[in-house]
Amino acid sequence: AGVNIDRKLLEDAASARRDVKQQRVRVGAQVEAASEVTMADRAPFIVSIMMAFSLWFLIFSVINYLLMGTIEERSNKIFDSLLTSVKLPNLLAGKLIAVLLLALTLMTFWGLFSATAAFFFADSIPADAASNL
Repeated sequence: AGVNIDRKLLEDAASARRDVKQQRVRVGAQVEAASEVTMADRAPFIVSIMMAFSLWFLIFSVINYLLMGTIEERSNKIFDSLLTSVKLPNLLAGKLIAVLLLALTLMTFWGLFSATAAFFFADSIPADAASNL
């Protein structure tokens, strides 16, 4: 599909583009150092976003397991037959402990995966960002 935009207008817009350098504020003895934003400055933000997403994913996936198990038990009347042999607080405590162990297993798996990935991709991390790790 054709667009009715003059090519000269696009070229003029491209030539008028200015590169904007991000600068960071330095205080004390660091004032003399370069103030351009580096990967080391961006790394904490990127890591915090990744950790927040991982925590969000962990919480909702574990809650999903707990709810799906409860719905299945209610639909099959397993819950009622369990309550005849086990007290309700013990049953709920067992469910919560199982969900906790599942969450810890997921966190352990993600931690091992992250450590393995960091080990194998350590050469591709910029030196200024690696100095903060």
